[in-house]
Amino acid sequence: MDKQTIQQHLYDIAQEEISDVNLLPIIKQQLQKPQPARPSFVMMATRFAAVFVIFVLASAAGIAFYQQTYSDPSVPQDRVIALDMAETVDDVTVRLDTAYADAHRANINLIIERPQSVDYGSVANMQLMTADGTVIPSAFGGGGGGGGGNADGDALIIGSMTANFDMTAINPMPETLDLVFIVTLGQQTFAPPQGQGGSGGGGGGGGGGNAPEGSTPPVVTEINDRSYRFEFGLPVIPAVAVEPLSDTVSNNDVTMSISDVRYTPSVTKFTLCYDNPDGGVWLPQINIETGIEGATFTGSIAQPPADDASGEICVPVDALAAITADTNAVTVRIPNLYQQLEPTPELIEEETAFFAEQGYDVRFDWNEEMGFMMGFMVESYPEGVDRDEGYRYVTSTMFREQYEGEWVFDIPLE
Repeated sequence: MDKQTIQQHLYDIAQEEISDVNLLPIIKQQLQKPQPARPSFVMMATRFAAVFVIFVLASAAGIAFYQQTYSDPSVPQDRVIALDMAETVDDVTVRLDTAYADAHRANINLIIERPQSVDYGSVANMQLMTADGTVIPSAFGGGGGGGGGNADGDALIIGSMTANFDMTAINPMPETLDLVFIVTLGQQTFAPPQGQGGSGGGGGGGGGGNAPEGSTPPVVTEINDRSYRFEFGLPVIPAVAVEPLSDTVSNNDVTMSISDVRYTPSVTKFTLCYDNPDGGVWLPQINIETGIEGATFTGSIAQPPADDASGEICVPVDALAAITADTNAVTVRIPNLYQQLEPTPELIEEETAFFAEQGYDVRFDWNEEMGFMMGFMVESYPEGVDRDEGYRYVTSTMFREQYEGEWVFDIPLE
């Protein structure tokens, strides 16, 4: 996977602003040491599960504080099953909170509790399989975040996570499915300097602390894995096919068509075909509207091969889009085709000025030593612009060359 593709994934999954953390000294130190083979963060994000992590710090007296602050708007909450299962290994507890399953997707929410003095490192693997051993692959990409605190080792760190899996691997699909969910946590034991911030979870950066000036980075002294196994059954909501459907729209010399529509309450799938303009492979910006006020969902596709640069491109589309009992139609709106550009200092300067003209204050973190953009932050938005709407606009516009034109499809649901 090249640098530009990695950056594209990071833009697509960006959902929150992360404070500026300088990890270069630690990265350099660890690169100079022999390390056991472990999945990289990007590999974990695409191979194992879509993972979103929220950490809070409980008091030193041991009073746990937890509040679920992440809720996937594409999962119908009235169809979620409460599991309330827990397993503890060496003072680290994994709790299975809730789960949901339809013919396209399984969604599992879990909580990890650990003392601040014990760092499990990262989620090395999350695997879902049927009771007879059929592996259900992860889906929809994702990432992780972390939290931190002071040097009080008695405090309790609590993380909330959610994982998604591709249920289309099961065929035929029964009404109820017996499942096995295995979570493996990679533990890193280290000796931090006095006042060092808490470590990150799920691949995220460490939280702030009060390390003395000139202190050395943490030294990893031991790496271990903890494994947790859960067995449970879930009802599975079937998919509905919209047949026959083949809708075609033309605009700006590009013709697009949609076919093979199948939907469940959490995922809409279809095939999109379009005439690719000259000058390389162009990708569609796909927005999905299901009639839920204020909610716009985004469709994702795989990168078409470079040899598709001329002629028609056909790609499968997956959209995490909530379908309710009141949804009579789905609108697929494609405002443009685009090509992702690789950030450079000159392009960053242009993008900063472009957004500033529209009232956005966007700060880009360019690392001169590595020659790589580490991230970005939207400091402020134009007056009257909804924060979520503005953030979507920034992430769907930055570093993109666009081929303008709007293609709109209204898909009636049965």
